[in-house]
Amino acid sequence: MSVIHINSESQFEYFLKNGVVVVDFFAEWCGPCKMIAPVFKHLAENYKAVKFLKVDVDKQRAIAAKYEIKSMPTFKFFRDGVLTQTQSGANQQMLQSWVLSEVSSYENAGRLAKDSKVLIHSLSNASVNGQVGTIIGHAGKYERYIVEYTLDGEKKRSGIQEKNLRQVLDLVVAGNELKGTATYDDSTNKYQITKLGDNKAIEVEVSALTLPKDCRARVVGLSKAPQFNGHMIKVLDKADKADGRYPIVFAHGKKAKLKPENIRII
Repeated sequence: MSVIHINSESQFEYFLKNGVVVVDFFAEWCGPCKMIAPVFKHLAENYKAVKFLKVDVDKQRAIAAKYEIKSMPTFKFFRDGVLTQTQSGANQQMLQSWVLSEVSSYENAGRLAKDSKVLIHSLSNASVNGQVGTIIGHAGKYERYIVEYTLDGEKKRSGIQEKNLRQVLDLVVAGNELKGTATYDDSTNKYQITKLGDNKAIEVEVSALTLPKDCRARVVGLSKAPQFNGHMIKVLDKADKADGRYPIVFAHGKKAKLKPENIRII
């Protein structure tokens, strides 16, 4: 996405409402503003899920006053309209670091992350099925994952579709820890949990499985917000002890909290 130059308060409020937004409050006469402008443009071109806005404080005095801009450049970070960070000055490293911090929380919700451990299954080459590999990259516009695994003592790399991969997770089932895979069975409304090295799956109720941090999942069963059903998410942390809901983030950057019955590990 290219940098968006703000021309009115209404335009500014419109872009601020949803997702992650970084705002550069600048002035045409400001030397440090001109110095960091190429960096801001480069970030906008590389992080498509983030909106990068520029506000000229001399032309948009009302917006500058509302956000108490005292010096230029000032960068403000918003998530779903809520201010999360403020940076004053043309500190290139800090700006890049904060953008990366914002992006890293959700960028892997839409796909399996690099360095993720996966179990390969259901390939026509049966000798590869059951191997545990590591995602080292993507191919074909993310249509396939480049997976590195060991077969007969030799390291191999293959481009594999997501349908043939299962996340290898650190699971907690009824208080017991194990490393393995979790597959939801719609016919029984239970998870099939398979420990690595064990070919026999056990059935587990949704309520008995603690969802692991950073696992990738899909939203299901929302009645009040059905438009989000089917969306990919990442679980950010343990469930809140007060309400039992898990903090999650969508691939587009929006954060929320969901009940375990509305989350399906994939």
